[in-house]
Amino acid sequence: EKIDSGAYYVEFLHDNFSQPTMRGRIVREDVHVLEAWLRAENEVVSSGGEIPGGFDIDPPRGGIVATLDGDELTIGGTFQDLTSSLAAAHLHRGPAGVNGDVIRPLVPKFIGPDNVNGRFNAAENRFSLTSEEIDAALAGELYINLHTAENPSGEIRGQLLIASNVAPDTPVVSYEPDRATLAIDPESNGTEVQRFIAEPVRDDNGNDVALTLQLSNNRRFNNDAPLERTVEFSLEENRVELSLNQIYAFMTDAGGNLEVEDFLLYTRVVATDGSLRTESEGREFWVRPVLAGVEEPKDAAGDHGAVSVVPMPSRGTTTLLLELDGTMSGELIISDARGRTIESRTIALEAGEQRIDLQTEHFASGTYHVTLRDGRRERRGSFTIIR
Repeated sequence: EKIDSGAYYVEFLHDNFSQPTMRGRIVREDVHVLEAWLRAENEVVSSGGEIPGGFDIDPPRGGIVATLDGDELTIGGTFQDLTSSLAAAHLHRGPAGVNGDVIRPLVPKFIGPDNVNGRFNAAENRFSLTSEEIDAALAGELYINLHTAENPSGEIRGQLLIASNVAPDTPVVSYEPDRATLAIDPESNGTEVQRFIAEPVRDDNGNDVALTLQLSNNRRFNNDAPLERTVEFSLEENRVELSLNQIYAFMTDAGGNLEVEDFLLYTRVVATDGSLRTESEGREFWVRPVLAGVEEPKDAAGDHGAVSVVPMPSRGTTTLLLELDGTMSGELIISDARGRTIESRTIALEAGEQRIDLQTEHFASGTYHVTLRDGRRERRGSFTIIR
């Protein structure tokens, strides 16, 4: 009877630790075990809203293990390193990627000062569920949300999912049209649309998967530094459309001046079941202003394409990397963000992989464009100097 009631548990001890390193209750086979990882990234932001950020070295986090025995749900777990005092903890009803109603409050037991670390004792967090709530639990549509003084709408969240849960497949993002540079005229209406499309992903546990597109001005997709900004957009039918006006507004909100500068932006798609998540590799594209009196470069017939530039950004020597199908003789031109020529020289390149070192130690901070021109053929790239 005590085993049936869940009164027994197993602990695993390491030789070097007097405290248990792993612990779990013994439950009957017909008892459903659910788990949730509480993370700030699981919080649902409005489409186009900023993702959580500004955390110190140790971000807030927590873990929950729950059992569903008939209509009785028992919740236990821990949380730590909240940014401020825990104001409330709730069990909500709603699928991944959606904010839902509170159905039960949770009772925490705090550890240490400031109410930022603690646990949920199973004996104090046991509830009887309705038949509709049981169905929601088994469908992965219940989640835990911890609300703090600094983040009253929710600081860390996790979907309660049947254990053992695994992360969804990694999504892949593509562009339509597939271009490496967006030209934006601040004087235009900016209604042209850029589409971002994610390949469908699977969840081997059968959980619903929510997809979001992250747009960032830094390759780490952070909001930790004053000029770092990352926003999320919900994908509907595996795609999202952003107008050039929206992208322009994103850059100006992040402190950019598109009247004189080029900017490198990053995108990736996040797939989450509300507890575990995967991210696609980040893709980058340039945002380039259309400046009065500066002619936009046009693709020419024949061999043309992008030039890779390393390092990015640069503080000294900059290197161009490219591969040619044949020989190329002509001119190498470096221009600034206003289209003014800073440096030019003749080139004679053989077929195959090529490496061109540029002495840019004397360049001021800013964005520069490089063009390799051979008659009607062009190769182009951009680089940034930081001092």
